[in-house]
Amino acid sequence: MNILQDKTFGDEKNISDKTPIEILEEIKNKIRTEEEGKYNKELESHNKTKKEKDSVEQEKCKIEKEKQSLEEKLSEKDKKVKALCGKTAKYISNFLFCFLILINIYIFYVATLKNSEAAILKRTSLYFALVISLLNIIFGFNIIQIKDKTKNIIELFFLKLFSD
Repeated sequence: MNILQDKTFGDEKNISDKTPIEILEEIKNKIRTEEEGKYNKELESHNKTKKEKDSVEQEKCKIEKEKQSLEEKLSEKDKKVKALCGKTAKYISNFLFCFLILINIYIFYVATLKNSEAAILKRTSLYFALVISLLNIIFGFNIIQIKDKTKNIIELFFLKLFSD
């Protein structure tokens, strides 16, 4: 009603056939202006959110590339650590293998002695040789297997030590 009064200035004589159309157009324009304002606000908000999303996705992409690069470097370092642990374990097991061979040579040397002072060593060496022989017969146990198992155990020890 307010629009009609504004158009006619409160006088019924000022009402014409075009007045309802003018009022309708004015109402439409008013609604259109309000809705366009709301639409523009929403569009602005949408564009801002879209820019933020794009920015976050770019950052995510950048972080993923950096993560992949770090994982590759870590993988290379892991390979180097594993190789170093393997070599170290191999050297230690070879040293122990040589040491066991020298002990066996000494044991067999002592076993050949005729000296009564070496009787305890002689008996111990024979028992040791007997135990090794029995283990070999029963379980297929031999010194080369000891060397390989020792290498594996030492390598696992070093890997656990340097991985954590």
